[in-house]
Amino acid sequence: MKHLTTSFFTWASISLTAFGLTACGGGGDDPRGMETGFETAPFTGSTALTTPGRQVFSGLEKTLPGFDVRTDRFVFVANAFGLASPLSVVNTPSAGIPASGANVIVLQDLDDDNNPATPFGAGNAAAVIAGKVTTDGPGFFIYHNSTLKVNRLVFSTNLNDATADLSVLARISSASEQDAITALPGFNAANFSVDGTVTAFEAAPFTGSTALTTAGRQVFSGLEKTLPAFDSEVDGFALAASAFGISGPLSVVNAPSSGIPASGANVIVLQDLDDDNNPATPFGAGNAAAVIAARVTTDGAGFFVYHNSTLNVNRLVFSTNLSDPTADLSVLARIASPTGQAAIQALPGFKSANFSVK
Repeated sequence: MKHLTTSFFTWASISLTAFGLTACGGGGDDPRGMETGFETAPFTGSTALTTPGRQVFSGLEKTLPGFDVRTDRFVFVANAFGLASPLSVVNTPSAGIPASGANVIVLQDLDDDNNPATPFGAGNAAAVIAGKVTTDGPGFFIYHNSTLKVNRLVFSTNLNDATADLSVLARISSASEQDAITALPGFNAANFSVDGTVTAFEAAPFTGSTALTTAGRQVFSGLEKTLPAFDSEVDGFALAASAFGISGPLSVVNAPSSGIPASGANVIVLQDLDDDNNPATPFGAGNAAAVIAARVTTDGAGFFVYHNSTLNVNRLVFSTNLSDPTADLSVLARIASPTGQAAIQALPGFKSANFSVK
């Protein structure tokens, strides 16, 4: 399987009343313009990521007949794209593309072979960009398609890789031919924004701890991050493959303990709130891990989210072995809001889109 390079957003959240086109005025009459939201993972419904060779997927492409570069913007939902820190926009001919640091590129080049008669499509533009970028990382680009004669917005799994898979997100049909080409230099940082936050976990989970060499189960919380809030609709967790030893895709199950499969899941959102039918006794990470281990029969490290009855918040935890009730645990995150009953009600909302690997 091809690896989808991912890392994460840390950007102010932007509320959308609806995805797609959210009118805030329109045209040049309102400086807020119009927002086009992209909330779906870019290869949904495609086999691109598991098909050898570069794939250019356009099954989710939106046509934007009224996009105005002076006022409008694209809004990317953080957990759908899992992009790196704030968006960094560069608008330039290929000669000006930096080797690193930019994850949104507006390409002013119109050709890659000095022959205007040959097509210049998404793959050609991506190759031009990859010829300049030297640092791995996903990103977005806008280019002018010579066949369609319009500008298009594209997501690349790796801007540095000339063979990376691409998903065409939008066809900007509001301008065509020379008008579209003339519009390219007008794109700027104000045209691109992010809704939600993806929190990255890049350190080995027991760094600074003797847990792995200490007898008996150890619950380590020295690396726990406190997240002021978490919205499962737009936010996410990004787990570094090298730190956690992840070699395959994440498989997420959100269920009461009775619905946990014996094998196959390495991320479990546990809806149980108790392990002894006594709500007065604490239900912590160790208790939740034991409930999970009673259902999982296949050895393997993994992650789980549970509700801590003492803290009254949901927490993200790494386990060295989900099938072992004595396996060492590292608490990765405490979701400070919501709390109490609202946190409990939030548990069923966690889904695959909230968990990614970088």
